[in-house]
Amino acid sequence: MSIYAVFLDGWDHSSTWGWDDGMGCFYAQLTRNGESDADGPGIWITPPTWPQARTATQLATFIAVATGTDLDAVQVAMNEGLGGDSNNHPHRVRLTADDGAGPDGGAGRRRAPSADLRGGVDLGERQDAQHPVAKVVADVAVTEADRMMRESGMMPPPTAHMFMEDQDPGYAGYVTTRPFTRGTDAAQAISRLGELPSALYVTRLLLIWEHADLYTALDMPGAPYPTALVTLEATFTTHTLTWRPFTITWGPIGTLDFPTIIPTWLPPTTHRDAQLPGPIRVAIDRWRQLGDGDIEPVIAALHGDQFQVSLIAPS
Repeated sequence: MSIYAVFLDGWDHSSTWGWDDGMGCFYAQLTRNGESDADGPGIWITPPTWPQARTATQLATFIAVATGTDLDAVQVAMNEGLGGDSNNHPHRVRLTADDGAGPDGGAGRRRAPSADLRGGVDLGERQDAQHPVAKVVADVAVTEADRMMRESGMMPPPTAHMFMEDQDPGYAGYVTTRPFTRGTDAAQAISRLGELPSALYVTRLLLIWEHADLYTALDMPGAPYPTALVTLEATFTTHTLTWRPFTITWGPIGTLDFPTIIPTWLPPTTHRDAQLPGPIRVAIDRWRQLGDGDIEPVIAALHGDQFQVSLIAPS
């Protein structure tokens, strides 16, 4: 068993972290400065209250969640606690700042998720895997997109599906963009998809859009754009993009008096931490920062601006 100090501002008087041989994982015992730890640490990051932290970097994420501290500061504080030549220490925490990127793969720093999420949310290995309900929702979205194209010639609007992995059911609902015009208005509408997930403290997002339709709306360079339905499954720390390309054959006039589209689907490909369109990245960043939990004003504002919102209450 190993014990190291946590030189984190506001928590550095008696907080420690290390490796527990018996449990086979990293742990942390955290007490805020000025508070007594006579009856034990204020926060004890260890199973079963917390999931197993199998790497020091994963433990850093848990500490950031528990203390509400910037993840970069936690990583530095843990490495300082190793002492000596920490650069070569086997338990050294990988710094996200080393590659100039934030912990979510984007530039800059972010605030850690609220500690209210800690009961049952694994921000590490389990979140990296595809969520089984998210897979079902993604499959349904592909079927619905195919139907829309064949019946009306329309593409599905950008939509964010929300998941709360510590609730039952795990699926929390969705929010779909308001009507928008090309250019700046489209970018503003799409970037707001992160507002409701932020207020709800959801733990996973599945964003869906059609690539050519989105790039046309954003006036992106490089036209003509390839056609593909994109599903993006995002956690607090990573995202996985699935690209589902299709070719178009024009069909008869559909229900909205537009030519219908007969898609021919090609094999999908999956891309981990792929580069994202700007407004999609903004939406994810807004969610990951998390709000103050005041849901009603956010829903009212979205409804007032013609976003479509559907929520499923936990049992």
